[in-house]
Amino acid sequence: RKKGKVDMTTEQIRDYTALVRRRSELVLCSGRNWRPEYSGELRHIDNEILRLQAEMTGGQSNVL
Repeated sequence: RKKGKVDMTTEQIRDYTALVRRRSELVLCSGRNWRPEYSGELRHIDNEILRLQAEMTGGQSNVL
C-alpha cells in the first residue's frame, strides 16, 4: 500500500458516507431547529467516524 492511500471495502464506504451525511444534516439543524438530543448523536457519529478512519488506515482510534 502506498503511503497515504486508504483501502476501503464497499461496506466501509457505505457506513462512512451515511455517517458523514447524517453529521451534515445535524450541523445544518443548528439554530432554531436544534434539539438537545442531537448533541449526543453528534458525539456518537464523530466517534464512529474516527473508529472507521482508524480501521481503514490501520491506526488507533481517537475516540472523543
